Amino acid sequence: MIRTRLVVAGIAVAGVAGVSALVLSGRPMLVAFTDPGELQRPSIPVFNPLRNKDPERVAEELLRRVSRGDVSALSRVDRTAIDLSVYEKERTWPLRDWKLVNRTDTSGEATLLYRTLRDPSTKFDSQLVIRLQFRDGQWRVVNFTPVY
Repeated sequence: MIRTRLVVAGIAVAGVAGVSALVLSGRPMLVAFTDPGELQRPSIPVFNPLRNKDPERVAEELLRRVSRGDVSALSRVDRTAIDLSVYEKERTWPLRDWKLVNRTDTSGEATLLYRTLRDPSTKFDSQLVIRLQFRDGQWRVVNFTPVY
């Protein structure tokens, strides 16, 4: 009986230590459960609650502006990293909603993968990748790559 309690307590302590190590690791995603055959789009992402959300805030502001029809907001993205046809496509298939499904960070960069809902679709069936860099003390969008 005492031995069983010690084993259960040990497992609980190890579990708490493992979760704490993941959370404190600085990784933006703790774990992602993925459908078979999916490589980039996790079905259930579990984000680190202690991650730096600044890159996400910058991307969200851009997405809000674009979804309101302000495609001129894309002019702030590094012009060498955006296809000029994106402006017309954003007008043709406007964003209605989006969900962050993956994030990877490297030194001074964050790459965010969104599932998007666009007119006239009724499903989150397209993707959008936004890459940001930390320069001059702030996060800047350097790449906006939608898949229509």
